[in-house]
Amino acid sequence: MDNRKLIHQILLVLFLTSLSNNIFGECTSAGINVFPRTKTVFSNSIFIIEGYESSQSVIRNLNKSNAIYLTSGKDTIRLTVIKTIVSQFRLTQAILKPSSNLISGKYYKLNIDNLDEYEKSYFERNSIGWTVSAVADNQKPVWSKLPSYKSKGMIFYGCGPEVFVNFCACISDNSPVVVYSKVKNLKNNSICDYYLDPDSCSFQLGHNMCSGEFEFEKGEKYEVIFSLMDGSGNISTETEPIIFTSPTDKDKIRFDEKKINCECSPNESLGEKTPFLIIILIVSVGLIVLLKLKKKTK
Repeated sequence: MDNRKLIHQILLVLFLTSLSNNIFGECTSAGINVFPRTKTVFSNSIFIIEGYESSQSVIRNLNKSNAIYLTSGKDTIRLTVIKTIVSQFRLTQAILKPSSNLISGKYYKLNIDNLDEYEKSYFERNSIGWTVSAVADNQKPVWSKLPSYKSKGMIFYGCGPEVFVNFCACISDNSPVVVYSKVKNLKNNSICDYYLDPDSCSFQLGHNMCSGEFEFEKGEKYEVIFSLMDGSGNISTETEPIIFTSPTDKDKIRFDEKKINCECSPNESLGEKTPFLIIILIVSVGLIVLLKLKKKTK
């Protein structure tokens, strides 16, 4: 092989390495997420706002240096911080409740004062706001299928690994739902909690390359208890503890192997509504039988 070909191959390797690092090896320095992501909310809605990396300071300073409120025309409603939670890996979230009732039919826009340019551009691009439904949601969310351990894994990227433990579950509610997760390290009894945004049939504990809710010690035993909270602040009962062992290097997988196969049947997605329909059917059949028996006795 002549020197030119060797140089070309070295340059190609360096280029591909640089490209790979750009795709898998860079993390942004700030970011804000807002829940719920629906276009409408109930009149008794609550809100969750999450800050990543440097934006965590915004969450810590809500209603201090960073006022947070809803506006609808000339009306302003302050959002009160009822709980703040810090994750184990570069995330902080706050649970917020309006200081007064939201008015049915109105559109409310979310505002946060004193954001930096990056965070401002996020709010300007997304124009975060909601139209209020005519009713309140007072129904508790339910597990139509309780959480169960599914799998675990590690995926290695340029700046660090993604580490996760997967769970399958089916959830029923009228509002968007988050999963409250309380994780206990059985080695040292330390506890960390956080609200997770689930997929339709699954959710995961852990973190990606840049941030996440939980950071595990490799190969250690943990215990987790789950409960549900919907977008109106209604809370389910807690599950029984589930014990799992955190991933190690032996659980390394490729990115294309990450997909979780969890399913919820139509009946399971109805949650507590299915028994109600069955009760109506049973009562109807019972009445028909009673009427026939009365006719026979006559």
